[in-house]
Amino acid sequence: MSPLEHSILETIAYFDLFDYPLTYPELYRYLWRSPQTTLAEVIQTTKQLEQVIEQDGFVMFKNRPTLATIRKQRYIESELKFNKRRWYIWLLTLLPGVEAIFLVNTFSYHNVRAESDIDLLIISQPRAIWATRFYTTVVAKLLRVRPRPNKSQDALCLSFYATPQGLPKLTDLQRHPNDAMEAYWIAQAMPVYDPLHYAQQIVNSKWLHTVLPNNQPVVEHMNRSIQHTWLHRCCHTLGNLLLWNRFLKTIQLWIMPKQLKQLSGPLKTSIVVLNDELLKFHTRDPRTELLEKWTASIQRYS
Repeated sequence: MSPLEHSILETIAYFDLFDYPLTYPELYRYLWRSPQTTLAEVIQTTKQLEQVIEQDGFVMFKNRPTLATIRKQRYIESELKFNKRRWYIWLLTLLPGVEAIFLVNTFSYHNVRAESDIDLLIISQPRAIWATRFYTTVVAKLLRVRPRPNKSQDALCLSFYATPQGLPKLTDLQRHPNDAMEAYWIAQAMPVYDPLHYAQQIVNSKWLHTVLPNNQPVVEHMNRSIQHTWLHRCCHTLGNLLLWNRFLKTIQLWIMPKQLKQLSGPLKTSIVVLNDELLKFHTRDPRTELLEKWTASIQRYS
């Protein structure tokens, strides 16, 4: 098996774990540890693989012919969810310290289930990450759009914050050189509100270029774009008077659940991250389990 064939199978196998077939341009763009190649060569090589079929413009394994239908259904579901929460996300863009908002995880590439929530990456002003988190969390809680016990459907999950200085450190969250989940999480982050064009900065890292050499920054989706207006300028100017970062950090750490503080630590080893450049609050890390499933899938289809 050639290096290109192996990369193609690795990439299809990864997205197969999420029931997500790829178009040929997506396959080329997300090709895992791709050798130097072209889109035409990827198409030709993929068509020759006996494990793979093409259906409705998507490529998938032969034993997974229903994935094209699933992808279409989930695309519609993701659009319905975003339209349902568009106003709330727009409101977050007006709050003190908010410089950009990105959709992340499966929502960023239109692959959500009916019960899914909406994961956001919020980029704050420098030295204002805790203040930004305070205002966005309070507003989301008052509007009752945060996830609640046994109720996360359509909720806004505010579990990830970064400053501009923290964006280059996103790749430091990788668990190992083949941490595909971290790589695709970064590569697929979709800008919703990005007047300062952080999308390029997010994907600009040596490690990401190594594992996804064909990747390009995600451009704003026509149906998911919130424009920067005079109202944003006014609100942010007034909001600068409320960025009491040190004070609001103290309050949040004081009321924060003990479990989160116990799980926090260095970027490369901790599940939860609590510092002045990155905040990450997910308490479950599925990457080890995902790597095992991915490895088994690659072996099966190879």
